Amino acid sequence: NGEDVRPPPADLPPPPEEPRVWSRDEIIDWCIQRSEDEGLPWTLLLACGIAESNLNQYARRPTDPLLDDEYWPDVSMGVFQQTVRWAAGYPGDNEFPGPDIVTEIGDRYYNFEFALEAAVPQLKYWWNQEHDVVNALCRYNWPARDPLTNPNRQNYLRGFKEAQDIVTARSGDLVEIPP
Repeated sequence: NGEDVRPPPADLPPPPEEPRVWSRDEIIDWCIQRSEDEGLPWTLLLACGIAESNLNQYARRPTDPLLDDEYWPDVSMGVFQQTVRWAAGYPGDNEFPGPDIVTEIGDRYYNFEFALEAAVPQLKYWWNQEHDVVNALCRYNWPARDPLTNPNRQNYLRGFKEAQDIVTARSGDLVEIPP
């Protein structure tokens, strides 16, 4: 229907200048812990990260920044592949803003903690609408299409299955997350 039904972006503090590099196991543990903290299924954040980036902190779409204008507005970074165009603090409109703005906004999402805190309220919003992990993930992926017709549904199903396998293997053996 063309209506913008995304939840409003969270007000996020700026990330540290130099994000630390996270291991896959640390990303998994933090996704599970934040899901637990928010009362979400353990698989929700994890499945999103798997489907969007295979839990790659430095994932980028497109992989070559010289193609950003061709992909715009589908230019995204980080584990959860948040798009620059819809990021909190984005100063522009639908026109490609140029490489400096893409870098300024997009590079924040290479910081896993920042990206996680940006993804949590969005995924929680869609979980509360759908009460189904895969459907919530389909809504997370703008344009928040009907989950049954979202062209990325198979990828989210893949992420969900892998997340289920990880959670099952780790049940009762979660690493405590440092403060």
